[in-house]
Amino acid sequence: DEGDPGAFMDRSVLEADPHAVIEGMLIGARAIGADEGYVYCRAEYPLALERLESAMADCRAYGLLGEGIFDTGFSFDLHIARGSGAFVCGEETALMTSIEGHRGEPRPRPPFPAHKGLWGKPSVLNNVETLATVAQIIRNGSEWFRSVGTERSPGTKIFALSGAVNNVGLVEVPLGIPRGDIIYEIGGGIPNGKQYKAAQLGGPSGGAIPKEHLNVAVDFESLQEVGAIMGSGGLIVMDEDTCMVDMARFFLDFIQDESCGKCPPCRVGTKRMLEIVTRICEGQGEEGDIERLVSLGHTIQQTALCGLGQTAPNPVLSMIRHFREEWEQHIHEKHCEAGVCANMFIARCSNACPASVNVPGFVSLVGEQRFDEALRVHRDRNPLASICARVCFHPCESKCQRAGLDSPVAIRHVKRFMVEQESAPVLPEIQADPANAARKVAVVGGGPAGLSCAFFLARLGYKPTIFEAENQAGGMLVQAIPAYRLPRPELEREIRMIEDMGATIECGKALGRDFTLQSLKDEGYEAVFLGVGAPQGSTIGITGEDGPGVYDGLSFLKEYNLTGSAPMGKKVAVIGGGNAAIDAARTALRLGAEEVRILYRRTRAQMPAWAEEVDAADLEG
Repeated sequence: DEGDPGAFMDRSVLEADPHAVIEGMLIGARAIGADEGYVYCRAEYPLALERLESAMADCRAYGLLGEGIFDTGFSFDLHIARGSGAFVCGEETALMTSIEGHRGEPRPRPPFPAHKGLWGKPSVLNNVETLATVAQIIRNGSEWFRSVGTERSPGTKIFALSGAVNNVGLVEVPLGIPRGDIIYEIGGGIPNGKQYKAAQLGGPSGGAIPKEHLNVAVDFESLQEVGAIMGSGGLIVMDEDTCMVDMARFFLDFIQDESCGKCPPCRVGTKRMLEIVTRICEGQGEEGDIERLVSLGHTIQQTALCGLGQTAPNPVLSMIRHFREEWEQHIHEKHCEAGVCANMFIARCSNACPASVNVPGFVSLVGEQRFDEALRVHRDRNPLASICARVCFHPCESKCQRAGLDSPVAIRHVKRFMVEQESAPVLPEIQADPANAARKVAVVGGGPAGLSCAFFLARLGYKPTIFEAENQAGGMLVQAIPAYRLPRPELEREIRMIEDMGATIECGKALGRDFTLQSLKDEGYEAVFLGVGAPQGSTIGITGEDGPGVYDGLSFLKEYNLTGSAPMGKKVAVIGGGNAAIDAARTALRLGAEEVRILYRRTRAQMPAWAEEVDAADLEG
């Protein structure tokens, strides 16, 4: 069998059609002159063993097994070897050692099994999936077999589809099929609206393939190019809640349990790799750990005795190759974005928040109706509580532990309720420091980043000056987000709060036009924070997008929000499916467009815009 505890392809073949396997072995034995065969199957597969024994009895009854088959002078008998399911016995010489009654350990090569294998005799080993196709190929011809698959990888392959996918189980597909078709067309996509992150192909000896290669062809050559192998045929789908560092640790831990320990590169090398990865998961990673893992992995690949050891580093190396930024985040920032490495955070919701707001803290205080304290807890990390209560994309809710029980806590709505109880801005503790107050600090940009920077500087006793290019502060909050989503009085109230703390805002002052970094230094500013944001709209690179009547979403929204009007026709098409596209569509209706259509390349369920905003746009027509 496949020897992989997470893959059941060979078991399904033995249970469904053991006669095909026996027929393939008979043909192979006749071709090479073998007179004895073994089927190695783990004892954990009782139904497969029962049906295999029944099929062998049928063959003996019809004279297909035993001495002098059909008086041809050809003799062939078959035996069943019950294995213990050791992963290392997926290696051919270890499997043969196990059949001989010894501990499953690989042998040095040469001699190769074709010269000296089982019982010291020349031996050929094949997977039951291969043997089951032999008779069909002979019966129907090679062209029939090559009619599916690719030129260099013909035929079909059975995969064990598992992990974060709606439809799990065994699937048989033609080689060369895009991996995305397996996951989304056959597997039904990722459950619970989560985002696809990667797929581990080839079991513990394979590699992780990221979403950038979602549609790579599943064949031997293409997989090798992206750092994966076909392996045992296990296909584990991972969503956004998967930590690739922790997943690498999981596979190394499995390899350590399954290693026979015969050769030092596998026994000691993978243990050292596991120690490094475990240390990184625990928040104790050091500079150079990634390089040490890569060096160790390549050494093990080149020096291990058998295929298990040689492929053991594959998951780690592929995850470093495709997700290096995630490894560096664990080491340098001590942050696990997926919220898996528990030593790096207190709560998954707070860990998901870009500002690291103490979400359980303020939610609990709201539950006790201690609203002022709840606001102080929130503003300790994020001053724009009222703004975020309305327009934050609330990643905290997607990581809420409560979702594992029924549904996540409605954190953004709790926050909205909290800020609506505030009659006057609740300020955090401000540190009076005359020395800091005397030092000049400039903040370039009056958007969320600049306002937040000024807020935290003011808490330390500084009196920062904010330079904003437009005629009012707020950045994209006022320029891009329509007032129906973010009421301007709420925005102005929190901006005034920051001014009351000691910050000064100078509008209509643009960097490069009205001042330079050098001029700020000449005026005595000792430090400058640049929070200029991303004020330019993006394009999609299609013919005609620079023609009349075509606008990027940001320019359109900015003109409307700052002037109260924007160019408008009777029929409007909005290309895109995000919140900006929905804002543009709803704004177009408010400007008098008779018909507005949103064009998006995927399904409605896959639109990145908030579902409630999409529904609201529907209701508005």
